[in-house]
Amino acid sequence: TATPSEPKVPGQAPSGFLIPDDSVANLYALTRAIMGPRVSGPYPPDVVLVNFHPWASGEERQSALDYVKGRVIGGGWDAYYVLVPADGTAAPLWPAVDKLLALPQVSNAGPDVMAYLTPNARIPNEGTGERFGAMRWAGPRSGAPAVRKLR
Repeated sequence: TATPSEPKVPGQAPSGFLIPDDSVANLYALTRAIMGPRVSGPYPPDVVLVNFHPWASGEERQSALDYVKGRVIGGGWDAYYVLVPADGTAAPLWPAVDKLLALPQVSNAGPDVMAYLTPNARIPNEGTGERFGAMRWAGPRSGAPAVRKLR
C-alpha cells in the first residue's frame, strides 16, 4: 500500500520495470502465458497495459487502478504496466480490461501480448500444456526495442 509520500501511479508511465528482474522473468515466463479468448498471441494472465488520456489527473489514474485492484509495475511507450489479481487463466484479466476501457480517463487497455513467435512455436493454450521456444518484444528495461528469447 502506498503512502501519501509514495504515490502508486506515477504522473507519467515509467521507462522500464519497477520490480526486480526475477519478478519480471516470472511474470513473463512462457509456462504462465495464455492464449485467447479475445486476442491472438500469448500474454501473461495478470499484466494489463494501460494508457491514460493526457488530461487525466493523478487522482483519476489512481482511481482507475484502484477500481481493478491494480498496481503499476513498470511502463514504456506511454503505457503503464499494471499487475492485476489473477488465477492463472484469462478469466480475471478481461473484466479488468473491460472496466478500465469503460472509464473516461483511460484511452486504451489490454493484455501485454508477447510478439515475435518463432514459426514453429506452440504456446500453452488453456490446458494443452504445450511449450516451445518463443520470442517477445523486450524494450522497456533497455529503452529500445529488442527481441529476446523466452525461457
